[in-house]
Amino acid sequence: MAPLSVLVTGSSGFIGTHVVRHLHAAGHRVTGLDHIPPKNPLPEGVAFHVCDIRHLVVLETR
Repeated sequence: MAPLSVLVTGSSGFIGTHVVRHLHAAGHRVTGLDHIPPKNPLPEGVAFHVCDIRHLVVLETR
């Protein structure tokens, strides 16, 4: 299966951090999104944005 580009909302929470780590370990391109920064660093190569999804957000893909 080809790598996927995945957006994980709530990526700083307990479940979100585990989801991010598992997806990244499986070779997927992961972007995390949360209204607070993660307590522990996310894996190298994981993009992270601090924002609130209740507000209009536009993320540009690179």
